[in-house]
Amino acid sequence: METKAGVESLKWRQSSTTTERNSVLQLSELGEAVSSDIGAQDWAVGLLLDMEVRDVDEFVDMQPYDVQAKCFDYVGKLDMPVDRLNVVKTCAYKNGIDIQQVLDVLALEMRNVLMPTDK
Repeated sequence: METKAGVESLKWRQSSTTTERNSVLQLSELGEAVSSDIGAQDWAVGLLLDMEVRDVDEFVDMQPYDVQAKCFDYVGKLDMPVDRLNVVKTCAYKNGIDIQQVLDVLALEMRNVLMPTDK
């Protein structure tokens, strides 16, 4: 069932070492290092620039939680070139984490581009 898969995915992310659960999900110290290693901020901007205008417009009236969920979904379905995938794999290996945790960082950076906050 699709809803259950979404819930299971959310439960898994809660134990991620690249994110911290606060009032707003944010990158941990490891997540910040992963972001730097893979160039996640610039990559996220590039992904948004490559999206169709209508796809980006979908984010405008969304609740923050829904924006975040859509970013996780988008990154989860990303068809990346081999060179980008190799950067993700190398980063995961170097940091002893799962590839999904690296992609979680990219999703949060994408969310941060769409919804900048003061740190």
